[in-house]
Amino acid sequence: MMYSYEYIPTPDRRPALNITMLLIMAAAIALLMPSSQALAAPLRAVGVLAALLALMLASRFVFFGYSYAVRLTDAGAELVITALRGGKAKRRGRVESVVSLNGGKTEKYTRETRRALRARGIVTVNRCVDMFPSESYIFIPAAAMREESDILPARREELAAIRFQPDRELCRMLEEKKDASAGNAMPDETGRTFFSE
Repeated sequence: MMYSYEYIPTPDRRPALNITMLLIMAAAIALLMPSSQALAAPLRAVGVLAALLALMLASRFVFFGYSYAVRLTDAGAELVITALRGGKAKRRGRVESVVSLNGGKTEKYTRETRRALRARGIVTVNRCVDMFPSESYIFIPAAAMREESDILPARREELAAIRFQPDRELCRMLEEKKDASAGNAMPDETGRTFFSE
């Protein structure tokens, strides 16, 4: 698959590793700690839950990463997000999201952005590589910003916003698409657009 631009961020895995280790310790204590028969079943359930959470956290933030790429097609540019696995080898996994950039909006992810999306019933899909990113962006496909549409997009992910961590070059490319379609911004009930300053 050929991309016009691709960015593979290096994640900060320390927070996820620390929390994963704490969950593993909690699971071990809950499963191995001697207790009365009355407490054995609840502690076993807590231990199993902690172990499952540790596994889910590790599989999401420790062993996997993401690739963010722009692909040019006959229909226009697309944002392609691919899951990566295999540590430094960065072996490709499955493509998680493919959305059209035509008419979409890109801005920094903030609490105000999250509230505006939630108020409009737009789901946000987290494709960040860090568990607690210091800075991230949100991309909303044009189809997700429409109040009503008789024509459904070809892909289901076109109806959701995507939170991710692009670099400056990718932000610039997405910004160009945003500026080209700035006249299509949808105002909210106060008359502001999604990302009014």
